[in-house]
Amino acid sequence: MSDYLPDEVVREILYRLPAKSLIRFRVESEDERVRDKETIRKLKKAMVDQQEERVRDKETICKLKKAMVLVHQQEEIAALKIEMTSLKSQMATLKSVLIGSTMEKPG
Repeated sequence: MSDYLPDEVVREILYRLPAKSLIRFRVESEDERVRDKETIRKLKKAMVDQQEERVRDKETICKLKKAMVLVHQQEEIAALKIEMTSLKSQMATLKSVLIGSTMEKPG
């Protein structure tokens, strides 16, 4: 394949290239063309693995976004509970003031 790199190194580099690059930039020189079926099979498998990894990454991103939404919702619920507790306390204070003021009126 190359005068400078062993075939195994070149193959390993090819396995790690993105699938689109391999398809887009085909080697035209007879000496450098990948001919053996085992290498072609490994390259195809590497392409499939890359696609599967991208799908897993997208699924992970979706799961993380859903988790972030849930955390945000839980934070909002906690804030609302605190606000409700404060409002209940204020209502209790108002009731006691109103009850106290009605009892103080004569007659």
